Amino acid sequence: MSIIVSNDKSNGDPNVPNATQTPKWKSYMWRRNTTGSDVNLYLWDDTAPADATYLKWKKIGNFIQFDQLGNHADDAAAATAGVMVGAMYHTNGTLKIRLA
Repeated sequence: MSIIVSNDKSNGDPNVPNATQTPKWKSYMWRRNTTGSDVNLYLWDDTAPADATYLKWKKIGNFIQFDQLGNHADDAAAATAGVMVGAMYHTNGTLKIRLA
C-alpha cells in the first residue's frame, strides 16, 4: 500500500489530496502531519458522502478498532501469526503495516 504524506498549512488547515482528480490515490493511505505533533491516518471511502474539507477521506480509526489488531514484535512475527502483506498490526501500541 502506498502512502501520501502532507503537512498542514501554517493556519492549521489540512492539505487534502484530491483523489477525485487523481484516482490512483483512492487506493493509498493518507498520512496527515498536523501543525502540532499529531499524525492522522486516512483511507478513501467512495461510499461516503463528500465532506467540504476532507472529501471522502475517513480517519483510519473510523474503519479499524485498535483492539482488533494483533500485537506482534515485528514483520516476521506478524507473518508467522498469519497477518497478510499490506495488513495492519501493532507493536505495543505503534501501528504498523506488514511489508514483507
